[in-house]
Amino acid sequence: MPQKRFFFFKKPGCMPCEVMERELSVVLENTSPELELKIIDLSEFPEIGERMDIQSTPALLFLKDGKIVDVIHGVVNREYLRKSVLEFINL
Repeated sequence: MPQKRFFFFKKPGCMPCEVMERELSVVLENTSPELELKIIDLSEFPEIGERMDIQSTPALLFLKDGKIVDVIHGVVNREYLRKSVLEFINL
């Protein structure tokens, strides 16, 4: 079975990050509570952001078997986020 993970990158004081994190929590709770969401604060772990080539926050990476298969930059509406998560689950 493929290993699927979400990595959410944020920075302190980033209002768009807070909005996106709330929306993401709602979407994951309603669509795929079994999938793990890793939240990474780039002020604490900048090397991870560099390794993953994160240029701005918020950023959501979809990883399957350790490979990035999709990235969402910035804030998106809940429906777009839900569709993206469902597509990822069905890969």
